[in-house]
Amino acid sequence: MSINRVAGYFKTKVDDIKVIEKLNQLEKRIKELQESLAEPLEQISLIDEKIAQLVAEEVKLKKKCTIKDGKRIVPKAFQQNLIDKSKEINKYQRMIQKINKEHKTHLNLLKKHQKTWFRLQGKEQVYEVDVELDQIVTFYRVSLANLYAYFIKHFLEDESLSMIMLLHRVIHLQGKITESDLTRKITLQYNKKDPHMMKKLEKALIKINQLNIRGTGDKLMQFFLEVPR
Repeated sequence: MSINRVAGYFKTKVDDIKVIEKLNQLEKRIKELQESLAEPLEQISLIDEKIAQLVAEEVKLKKKCTIKDGKRIVPKAFQQNLIDKSKEINKYQRMIQKINKEHKTHLNLLKKHQKTWFRLQGKEQVYEVDVELDQIVTFYRVSLANLYAYFIKHFLEDESLSMIMLLHRVIHLQGKITESDLTRKITLQYNKKDPHMMKKLEKALIKINQLNIRGTGDKLMQFFLEVPR
């Protein structure tokens, strides 16, 4: 029954003030760093665009090559062109490395703040559990567990049965309810795949009916097991 755990009933979404404050601080710091690094960031962006264009051109050239025994065969017509593209890409990558080296501390700090900012996205709200109401519901769960245990011991003739098996084999049986002004009749469906339990349940329902249990509106509760055809 997991009665030793907080079940998490009555959860409500509330703002996580600490996360919101952290995000605001990060946004402010990221903006400051972006402003102070405006020139190198723009240079890197322009170089990245050139690299992307060169890579696209290089891919087109490579598509014209054939692969033989795991090696790329480059036609002489554009061998030099492919070499030049590769050299130019490397040159631009070295330029980015140089810029990163010159502004290493601030760029690393910017990346760190951006990474943290992305990680906190969607975490501005958390679920808060009303522990007091959760405990009240837990009392109901304890009562239900006691009723199940009592039912197994006194009505199923001490059948060796776990709570889970009781749920699957008895509590979850389908049925129908018919009501009158004085009675409420609950007829459970007979499970042909579990004749052993059905036999015990039939006897248990006779014992329950002898208790003359009364439910809502003081109606007499009567339990029956549907006779298999």
